[in-house]
Amino acid sequence: MEKHLWTRIVTMFKKSFLACLFAVMAIQLAFSAQQKIYPVDSAEYAAISDMYLATGHALPSSTGPWSDAELRLMLEKLDRDGLPQALRNDYDWVLSRLDESFILQTEPIAIDVSLDATLELYAHTNTDGPEREDINGIREKAFVGRGNWAYDLVHADPLLQISAEIDVKDSLYLYFAMPLKQGFHAGAGWQYEIGSTNIGSNIPGLQTTDFNFCMDPNSPYRAFVSFGSAFWNLQIGRDRLNWGHGTTGNLVMSDNLPYHDMLRFSTFSRKFKFTFLVSSFRNKINYYVPSYRGSKTDDKEEIAGINLYVAHRIEGRFLNDRLAVTVTEAIMYASDTGTLDLRVLNPAYLLHNLYIASNSNSTIALEIDFTPINGLNLYVQAILDDFAIPGGEDVASADTFGYPNALGYLAGATYLLPLESSTLRFNIEGAYVDPYTYLRYKTDPSDTTESYGVDYVVPVRTYVSSSRMTDSVVYDEYFLGYRHGGDSIVANLNVEWRRSRVFTISGNAFFMAHGTHDMWTRWAKVGGSPSWNQSGVTPTTDHETGSYRYLDSEVAARDAVCFTLDVGAYGLYHISDSLMAFMQADLITVWNMYNSSGNAMCSDFQLVIGAKCSL
Repeated sequence: MEKHLWTRIVTMFKKSFLACLFAVMAIQLAFSAQQKIYPVDSAEYAAISDMYLATGHALPSSTGPWSDAELRLMLEKLDRDGLPQALRNDYDWVLSRLDESFILQTEPIAIDVSLDATLELYAHTNTDGPEREDINGIREKAFVGRGNWAYDLVHADPLLQISAEIDVKDSLYLYFAMPLKQGFHAGAGWQYEIGSTNIGSNIPGLQTTDFNFCMDPNSPYRAFVSFGSAFWNLQIGRDRLNWGHGTTGNLVMSDNLPYHDMLRFSTFSRKFKFTFLVSSFRNKINYYVPSYRGSKTDDKEEIAGINLYVAHRIEGRFLNDRLAVTVTEAIMYASDTGTLDLRVLNPAYLLHNLYIASNSNSTIALEIDFTPINGLNLYVQAILDDFAIPGGEDVASADTFGYPNALGYLAGATYLLPLESSTLRFNIEGAYVDPYTYLRYKTDPSDTTESYGVDYVVPVRTYVSSSRMTDSVVYDEYFLGYRHGGDSIVANLNVEWRRSRVFTISGNAFFMAHGTHDMWTRWAKVGGSPSWNQSGVTPTTDHETGSYRYLDSEVAARDAVCFTLDVGAYGLYHISDSLMAFMQADLITVWNMYNSSGNAMCSDFQLVIGAKCSL
């Protein structure tokens, strides 16, 4: 009797378990959505942002990229009939893009292959700007190189790109893009960089003085797998990242790197979003010793140490969806030996409380955006990198040798005015970043043998023809946070007139005052001298510490604030659904180039003309 009763209980338990399992699977299928990933420059996300702004919502989640499921959730908040007439076409277009089917569908797999062809022509007037030399004897010149163009040449479209997408039953998505493009560098020195000639192109071989054909072996720049459901997504692979609504950059993470190799998990609802990110970079031991360009004489690179950026980011929406608040805590973790402290991978832990200062550098940031009336959005960002506590630490000043504060602030306002069939957008933005923000001391700034500190300067590995320099592996460095780094004051004004899927015309005025500190500044404790008044407050006119990259003579010549004024215009016209043409023109004027008053004012007129066809 007891055995029979026990058998009945086990049978009932099995049936209940199977019923629950089937219920969970049914819910999963009912709420399944494509896990396609839309990039940070997605036109679909930009259109949704305009719709949110026009209808009085706080801007949608700024933590890009976004999955198809998340964009659908954003769109569900909007009432098409309540949108201004000029934005209803945007709504229909975004919805059609989200519902777009793949070319080849064989249940349960759907496959799509596309081809993009882009022709870009570059022209500028100044190829003879001021020069300077680094510790390796490599010379650079103003207005030469990808970082000296107003047009974003780091993310410029390749001449040809074949993209493949695979979707498995709306729960797993794979993307791979193979571009045909010129490498970032054709050799060592400015003469091998884009802009070394007055006229260039994105056609491989037509970018440098000697028409050197140098293919980019770092491809692909977007390659990943993504899976999840209607309310969460996990992305593993290589893609671009951008966190924040800033137009000149963002304090936590700007879209200035070519790509991230990362793992990103997000879960989201209409009121809440949580993101956990682990992004991997080369440890500085690979290229800061003996020089910043590396020590190898061939491309058989050895990999030593680890370097991880780990962050968790929480977003919440309040006040009837007019207010959005975002908090980000992040840590840069580095180990020369490759030892990994698994505690840094805990997505729920307070990373500041790890107390591993020798291996890490932590930051915390607050972002708020508020839409008080339809069409107007106000946003602010603040980041805390280092803050010397009075009474607990020696705070650097003109009288005290100690640690400086390292904070940054960004604020802006956007106003969207819907017209009958188009929209006018106005944006004004300003930023202030302390001189030592994103940097980290190592030991003694007067010790030229020191290697590096755990900072927020990260490398992306590229290649250069070994016949043109001693190293074929080159590391280009970028600020992980604000694209202009510390010691900067920025003001920007942008006006844009747009008609959905027809044309975009915009004008932009950018001004920056940048002090003497850059991403290669080497320092420990500072202050304790009258020069602190010039070297501790943005923008600085004195560089009292050392440099990882430049000669002492170059650092000593920094005696002035570098001012940059860029006035530009941009135009885009959709000739058809698959063909568009664009143009960007900028007049850039720089005073005290390289922070040296010995460099006279110099200007450059830059013009980019292009056309893109998508098949």
